[in-house]
Amino acid sequence: MTTEENMIPIEPYLKDFKQYLDANSRCILSAKFGNGKSYFISSFIKEYSNDYLFIPIYPVNYQVMDNKDIFELIKRDILIKLLSSEEININEIELNAASLFYYFFTNNQEDKFLDILSIIPDINIYGIDINISYVIKKLKEVKDKFATYKKQFKSDDETYESYITQFDSLKGSIYEFDTISQLICDIIREYKNKNPTKEVVLIIEDLDRIDPAHIFRILNVFSAHFDRYTPGLVEFDKTCGDNKFCLDKIVTVCDINNIKKIYAHVYGKETDFIGYISKFSNSKAYDYSLTEKIKEFLINTLLDKDLLKYPQICDSLSDLIVSSMDEKSTVKSNLRIIKERIVNANNLIRSKSINLNQRFAGKYITSDSDFTKLLALLKAFGFSFNNLKIESTFDEFVRIIGKYWILAAIFGRNIIFEPCNNNIKVAYYREIRQGIGDWLQSDPIYNCIDGDQILDFDISNWDAEATVPSYIFDQIHNIVNYLNRVFII
Repeated sequence: MTTEENMIPIEPYLKDFKQYLDANSRCILSAKFGNGKSYFISSFIKEYSNDYLFIPIYPVNYQVMDNKDIFELIKRDILIKLLSSEEININEIELNAASLFYYFFTNNQEDKFLDILSIIPDINIYGIDINISYVIKKLKEVKDKFATYKKQFKSDDETYESYITQFDSLKGSIYEFDTISQLICDIIREYKNKNPTKEVVLIIEDLDRIDPAHIFRILNVFSAHFDRYTPGLVEFDKTCGDNKFCLDKIVTVCDINNIKKIYAHVYGKETDFIGYISKFSNSKAYDYSLTEKIKEFLINTLLDKDLLKYPQICDSLSDLIVSSMDEKSTVKSNLRIIKERIVNANNLIRSKSINLNQRFAGKYITSDSDFTKLLALLKAFGFSFNNLKIESTFDEFVRIIGKYWILAAIFGRNIIFEPCNNNIKVAYYREIRQGIGDWLQSDPIYNCIDGDQILDFDISNWDAEATVPSYIFDQIHNIVNYLNRVFII
């Protein structure tokens, strides 16, 4: 794997969306910009190419076009995608409307044939996977095949001319069904006959990133097909009924909230958006976001393995990191920044020691610990220690701070830590009145000294409400501030 984005496992999402798609002939995949929907779509196409023939199109490419031309470009995109597919064999297609197709390649060569070829570079620029040689080869095959039908029709056949005209006269209307539409329908219908186990899926990408007029032009053309009365047998044979172009599925990809805002801006806030958008999805939009997976990814993949011993702290830290993501940036961009900060965090730790007071006779503690790794991560992301959920995870903080608790004696003059062999005795002098007090003992800390070095220890079994531990634990913020000054760059 070469990018941060594809490190996040999305297989469960792919399976869920497969089930969602199977249940709907028209649906909406909703995701905010930067949440990885393009990666999701490409992964879905790759994973389920044996189940579907996918036709992804990108209307964002049409920004410079007039509104009336948008659907013409959509049809040409669909046709080119079909012709570029290795799964489409023109020689196996039965052309039931041969006169219509012959008209397409004779009477409209300049208008259609050349127009199709002229937009191929634009489509390639924006990343649609098209094999140009396949397109040209198959267009020639179609033209050659139509030539065999030429003798079946007379040039002065009025019935033939009226048959053609009834389609092309509708060009530009929301009910249009011209020669290209018929060609698309026949190719898809014949493909489905040859591949009965596969469904044909049109994917309209990034619909919310185009001009509002284009958005509703596209939606209205498709909805006009959905809204029409039950078609007669002839029309059903041409269009296959439910979806335009004989498509089994139509997936609209967008941020549904953006579409809702645009709709309100164009048609007014009181206009029924739910009623309108329900035409394009048989059920509620499928909401997708990689940000939900980022937290799990951080904990399982990116965080230092030593920190995983403190799951509640990791959970709190990951919440902070995810909340800091730039919503205007892509998941990939955010992950790259997060990964860089985590990887480089340990470089913020100074490699040094703190020499303890005379009571410890020259003993020291080093900067090597799980807690300094946590402090370095907080510094790398610009977080404060107070941003963490300290109270609800206090037991883990007692453990991770470990050996640094003996620094409490710097800030609480009545707190006493005293080495004894490889153990440490702990006490607190409680002053009753001036000059009079008593010593309160706590459990000793065992096996925490190696030569002159203080080792990490665990006092999480102490009763935090007891007098001595409570005085020590009250110094947590003083200890953190001190360590940040001394150990963290």
